[in-house]
Amino acid sequence: MAENIKLKQEETGHSFSSTRQDDQGEYIPQVGTATNTENGQHDMASSHGNGCFSYGLGATAAEPSEDQPESYFQILKSQASSRSESDYVIDMKGINQSTPYVDQLEPKGVPSEGFLYEFDKCIFLEKTCNLDQLLNGLYLINQFPLIKKGLKTLAKRFPVQYEGLFKAVELCECERYADAKRCLVPEFNMENIEGKQVMPLLEGQLRHWFVARCGKCNKRWNIPPIRDDIALEMNDHSTIQAALQAYFVPPNGTCFNSRCGGQTDVKVIFDTGAPPLILPINLFILQNHIPSTQVINFREDVVLFNKRYMIFLASIFRPHDPPKSGGHYMSYVFRPEEGGCYDTEGRPIGNWYWYQNDDLASLEFCIPGSRDPVGSRPSYIYFIEVPPPSSEENIPTRVRN
Repeated sequence: MAENIKLKQEETGHSFSSTRQDDQGEYIPQVGTATNTENGQHDMASSHGNGCFSYGLGATAAEPSEDQPESYFQILKSQASSRSESDYVIDMKGINQSTPYVDQLEPKGVPSEGFLYEFDKCIFLEKTCNLDQLLNGLYLINQFPLIKKGLKTLAKRFPVQYEGLFKAVELCECERYADAKRCLVPEFNMENIEGKQVMPLLEGQLRHWFVARCGKCNKRWNIPPIRDDIALEMNDHSTIQAALQAYFVPPNGTCFNSRCGGQTDVKVIFDTGAPPLILPINLFILQNHIPSTQVINFREDVVLFNKRYMIFLASIFRPHDPPKSGGHYMSYVFRPEEGGCYDTEGRPIGNWYWYQNDDLASLEFCIPGSRDPVGSRPSYIYFIEVPPPSSEENIPTRVRN
């Protein structure tokens, strides 16, 4: 028998007494109220009246009254001794419980601006709205498993063109939004319009030239493009598909050798050897034909290079008053549903949201083209390659209406 060790009784009337040892010889303290017995020794008794429980050997708990529900401890004790199929399952009936919390938060995007901490210094990122639209759009569209898998593959094959984009998406998934912005714009130069900010991030995958080969003399000529970004020429009857087709696939012509007179076959060649993942189109210079996003068919897909592209982002610029003081960028953005499902047309299932680009990163469900602020104009529209459902091997997908 271990020697009974008694501790000094506190003013509250409680004492601590150890009456036994565990298997390793350590004393286990007993908690209770000290009372005098007939032999003059202190004994440990249950003290439910003052809110304390006795865990000592031989101690018994007082039975609850009819108007007093069982305590959490008593439920545990009775269930442990019953050895029924409901062992270790607590019936919460009779216990005062609050209304269960249900997570009904709206989806969030990338918050505006941000803070960076480097070497005990705090760096405030401001005026980042010209970058936030693309970053937020990439972060949300890559929640579709097949699209993210495609970006990851491209980042490994062409790190110069895609690795930074993939790292930025992963940083956003870890809620490191400011680090994602630094990853894309290391020098923190945010005093730019959207085109000058995002095109350096995308032009590497868009660089291309044309090759014309004569079918008669078999001679070949390389034709450089007019510019690296996509500046479409449209009229009132043009579609984006037709404008992109004319931009990337010029018509066949006549051999450059005047003596030959043969017909040339013209093809587009990309620097990477692969078509681009993202097609950014400058709408700001098309304001005469696209004065607002209401005239855009957001379900218009583009088929180029034997690949299919869908719209996932449309940015809008609203100038401040006076206009020389700058402005603010906002956007419509597509967010896929969880699970990577396709609809019957082979497009990812999801919803469109209005991205105000505030510090709360709020996303408001909307119909694209319905929230253009007064005085705003379209800035850029972005297409992304949609992988076909049959290309997936590991992630299960399902097609639904």
